[in-house]
Amino acid sequence: MRTFCSLFIIIFLVSSCTSYPEAIEEVLQQAGKNRKELEEVLKYYGKNPADSLKLRAAEFLIVNMPGKYSKYYDAPWNDVATVHLRWTSSSDKGTCNLL
Repeated sequence: MRTFCSLFIIIFLVSSCTSYPEAIEEVLQQAGKNRKELEEVLKYYGKNPADSLKLRAAEFLIVNMPGKYSKYYDAPWNDVATVHLRWTSSSDKGTCNLL
């Protein structure tokens, strides 16, 4: 019985010891192959106390990542050649009214 209790305590302690908050851990589990890269970012900014704000920013970005990706970039201009072609054939290319 004593062995069972000590084994239960050890398993409980090991399973409850995660190095990341729950929200970040959920995203890391969803990251699949990219988990390693995300953990590297967290470790890099977690080393130096002077980078605490950068660590918080990285954590914010990671937590808000789910659903913010796309396999394809749907843009009206798909490549630079198309942009250049449209620019050179534009009739108002000499005017720049930004101000």
